[in-house]
Amino acid sequence: MIRKFVLVAGLVIGALTSNAQKPVMYAGSFTYADNVERSNVLEVRSAIVSGIIATQRFDLIDADSKDQLNTEAERRSSEEAMADKAARTSAMQEKAAQYLLYGYIAQCEGIASDTEGGFKYTGEVKYTVKVVQTSDKTVVASKDFNLSGFKGGGGDTPQAAISDALRHVKNDMKNFVDENFKLKAVVLGEGFETKRDKMETCLITLGSDHGVEKGQRLDVFVVAIIAGREVNKVIGQIKIEEVMAGDLSKCKVSRRGEEILKAMNDYLLTKEQDPENAKELQVETKKQ
Repeated sequence: MIRKFVLVAGLVIGALTSNAQKPVMYAGSFTYADNVERSNVLEVRSAIVSGIIATQRFDLIDADSKDQLNTEAERRSSEEAMADKAARTSAMQEKAAQYLLYGYIAQCEGIASDTEGGFKYTGEVKYTVKVVQTSDKTVVASKDFNLSGFKGGGGDTPQAAISDALRHVKNDMKNFVDENFKLKAVVLGEGFETKRDKMETCLITLGSDHGVEKGQRLDVFVVAIIAGREVNKVIGQIKIEEVMAGDLSKCKVSRRGEEILKAMNDYLLTKEQDPENAKELQVETKKQ
């Protein structure tokens, strides 16, 4: 048996550029297995929302509270109310919501084990996050997460073990966002540093406005023409060394500096001789 309640909340997803209008995402219904305690559902949800906020890529509007959840759960306890998806979707579209966020919590408990010092508990949390595009109802991102074993954490009580496991949700959400809502930018043709025919550092057009942070890794790619088609060809990797402004970061080249420098020199030469066909080096966030 699966119990349901609707978590009414709004998320504003971060724009790819500082001047872009941020699309709106509404949190839809979170479902959970019958053996999952409601209080634990709220704790998992809170961890997911906090993890999204921590990416700094999104403005998050959370219109939720425990009392509102209780009211909403009671109001939507009937199958007839839960089936009224069309009305909810219409209302969200009127508010220009472009994405719906859903979740399912399959397990959330502390598993006991007998030790010399007494009973200890290990957290076991399994949940799914899914994002649907409202315009055509297609699923644009979906992933199952399993916090057990090393990620399960531990504690002297079941709740302590669950809370310890939920520390990993922050990283789960960061990777989920980096994988499914990638940021793209360009490598500037100025301000880079070289050493022994390798690019050592460079500047990119991503910064604090986009939620990037020191240590974040990005792929560097060029647009190549292969069999008459434009193809993104990854030529190296960089790591953010310093976030300098809203749309500027200094990066250290971590892989294939020779290829990146060669591609940059080719771009600068083409820009000088044939500017219309000059293609900048581009970067894209990747799973950390």
